[in-house]
Amino acid sequence: MLHMSKCLHMRTSVTLPEPLFLLVRMLSEEEHTAFKSFVIEQLEKGIAAREAAKCDKAYKAIDAMIGTGPAGITDAFTTTNDTLYGERGAWHNHGE
Repeated sequence: MLHMSKCLHMRTSVTLPEPLFLLVRMLSEEEHTAFKSFVIEQLEKGIAAREAAKCDKAYKAIDAMIGTGPAGITDAFTTTNDTLYGERGAWHNHGE
């Protein structure tokens, strides 16, 4: 999560629908937190959750690829090297 104390602060105006404004005000009061602090905290949490979801999606895609290559391949270099220069590689004996 971002640490606002280490960042420049920018003033902006946001127009909220009245029901959302009332809800945010009520929730901030329940937590005994200033409206501004509550909004900042919720925005940070929402953005962090969105970024975490992106990472989860990427890791799931990587996990889905496990086992799709030949057995014994432990890294991308080995796969790339064999694909290009291996016995049946695209560049095997290239230029000979």
